[in-house]
Amino acid sequence: MNGWRTLFPNAWYISAREFRSRARSRSFIIGTVILAVIAFAATQAPVLIDFAMSTSPDAYRGPR
Repeated sequence: MNGWRTLFPNAWYISAREFRSRARSRSFIIGTVILAVIAFAATQAPVLIDFAMSTSPDAYRGPR
């Protein structure tokens, strides 16, 4: 018994073909780039905000 391959022998080929056909579309590429930019911005925003607040002369530095 070989697991899911005996149940769905052509599933890998079909899913690979479907992915290739969708990945070639312009909307897939644009959506992937936009999502990557949003993810990068979301991860870097706290760092940039912290840097901007620490270099500002009147920045709130918290309790002393």
